[in-house]
Amino acid sequence: METRDIKEAVKTGKVKLYQLEEYIFEHLFNSDAEQFKQAVETAENIRAEIMEEKLGATLDKIKDSDKYKEKDFINTSKLKEGEVVKGTELKIGTAKIPLSVAGPVSIKLDVLDEAKEFYMPIATNEAALVAGLNRGFKAINKTLEHAKTNNIKSQFTTGITYNGMTRAPLLEADDIESAQKFAEKINKGKYDELFRRVVKENAQYSTFMDANAYQVQNKIWLRLRFNTGEAMGMNSAVKYTTAIMKELLNENKYPENKQIKLITLSGNLCCDKKAAMINITEGRGYKAETSIIIPAEILKEVFDVTAEKIIKLNFWKNHVGSSLAGSVTGMNANAANTIAAIFTATGQDIAQVVESATCFTFAAPVPEDCGHGKGALKFSVTLPCLEIGTIGGGTGFGTAKEAFKIIFAPLYKEIEKQKQEENKETMIDDLDKYINNEKTNNPKSTIFAKLIAISVLAQELNLLAVLSHEYALCNCHMKLARGEGSIKDK
Repeated sequence: METRDIKEAVKTGKVKLYQLEEYIFEHLFNSDAEQFKQAVETAENIRAEIMEEKLGATLDKIKDSDKYKEKDFINTSKLKEGEVVKGTELKIGTAKIPLSVAGPVSIKLDVLDEAKEFYMPIATNEAALVAGLNRGFKAINKTLEHAKTNNIKSQFTTGITYNGMTRAPLLEADDIESAQKFAEKINKGKYDELFRRVVKENAQYSTFMDANAYQVQNKIWLRLRFNTGEAMGMNSAVKYTTAIMKELLNENKYPENKQIKLITLSGNLCCDKKAAMINITEGRGYKAETSIIIPAEILKEVFDVTAEKIIKLNFWKNHVGSSLAGSVTGMNANAANTIAAIFTATGQDIAQVVESATCFTFAAPVPEDCGHGKGALKFSVTLPCLEIGTIGGGTGFGTAKEAFKIIFAPLYKEIEKQKQEENKETMIDDLDKYINNEKTNNPKSTIFAKLIAISVLAQELNLLAVLSHEYALCNCHMKLARGEGSIKDK
């Protein structure tokens, strides 16, 4: 048997992608324990090659191919105007985390005429995470196929609101009265045109959105908000805030602000890398929400669970349990797991998982007269402060860059399809131009946010279903992580 035979076995459905390690170890290496490591590496490489062929993407760095083994590293350094910009300091190499792929989940985005299969790269050391995510995707796929077959509205929706990136400098006045008057000017928009002009002078793509002042004693926090385009935008927000403060506090230009002093560029009201209620109520980054109605028969088939069990567990665990623990941002089962794995795979600022994993998970019954039958479940998640970008930071380096090829592969293929159909070069010659047909802020990051929200929903649904089965959580982790059997009753 050769690798091409194994690929053919996968294509014909004889072997599932997740079964490659066992299949190759047995059939290619005759279960020889001394060749186990090679069998696993072969499985990973074949799986990556299959994904390349399916998606039409090149994943040489993810495969760690011979082409890159000798000299590849994540090069955050660059040469700018003759000076070395290191990016990150004192580098000694690259940290590696296992990278898997979850999916497909077959969904229709606004820029597509029909549903396409999307995959999500997942970087994690945790067993069962990808398996659980795929089980959730399976439920979504079956639900959407059921709706299509039975000609009923699927009730699967995903909405995105861009809330902007914030920075909150802390200022000080001579006294309370002066602080109150300054804050009032900010909140009435007296300096909005100034802020807008300063950002325009210092930015290529970003724009000023708004500013709000919060005053306590003689201190004033300004929560400045910017649209930073496809970038997550934290560095940009700092840059624009600096420029704004230098202009606003220039006593020659604005003598009325002579006695206002800058204490710090960040006064923690932003609120960056901390769980905070202000990010829930006012937003930061993207607000991403998704909801689906799943028929009872699909809940039974995929999870062997009823809507009633999911609803009960979600209320007492995710809402009451979290409230008793004093959580204000964790009304969910494990949203941080999915988001951290996606952030790691795609070069996001991993520390921002703290606020980005703020998630409210909802489960509710569905009336029988809605067309979904008896016992259907409405399942939803809301992520009020998802801080992501598709450019900047670590998104353009190493395997993260290829991870985005995986995410956007269906869109790239659609572009090629349109070119071939028209048999000529079209105006739609790259991803940016193609998805900009969608009338929305930051279209690539908007699509990314939608796919993250759908992934979180899938994982939340799966974990609640697992937890509804008493000891199943322990048993599946012991099996997938340690190869151990179930814990026996004594």
